[in-house]
Amino acid sequence: MHRTLSSARHDNLIRVEVVTTAEQLLHAHAIRAICFMEEHGVAARQTYDGNDYQATHIIVYAGEEPIGTARIRWFKDFAKME
Repeated sequence: MHRTLSSARHDNLIRVEVVTTAEQLLHAHAIRAICFMEEHGVAARQTYDGNDYQATHIIVYAGEEPIGTARIRWFKDFAKME
């Protein structure tokens, strides 16, 4: 099957990025609010804590829509992905 360049661009609209902007961080927080607070009934106090300021946040997009997130918490001897 022959593909044109334009059709190849649409094969995978999923992308994963390290959060570097305020907008991306808002997207990550919105996903966490939906997934943990709404779906699992987790309190905001447990969902957002002081570790958010020291973590590396990851955001996943499908096209331009945020669809997933993770954070990497850094400790002295290890890192924990959540």
